[in-house]
Amino acid sequence: QKTALAADITEVLIRHLNSKESAVSVALTQVEPDAWQAVWDSEIAPQMAQLIKKPGYSM
Repeated sequence: QKTALAADITEVLIRHLNSKESAVSVALTQVEPDAWQAVWDSEIAPQMAQLIKKPGYSM
């Protein structure tokens, strides 16, 4: 399932950014619920102004 997701994301990036497959990397990290606040604080909240698609929740 992760491989199919990465392939779909890659296809969309190539199409929308006029890129090449060799220039695209995709990483997916599963975060356990007990770590959500730490990830929010360190990775999401500080980047809020740069996010193109913002989350529909806050912490």
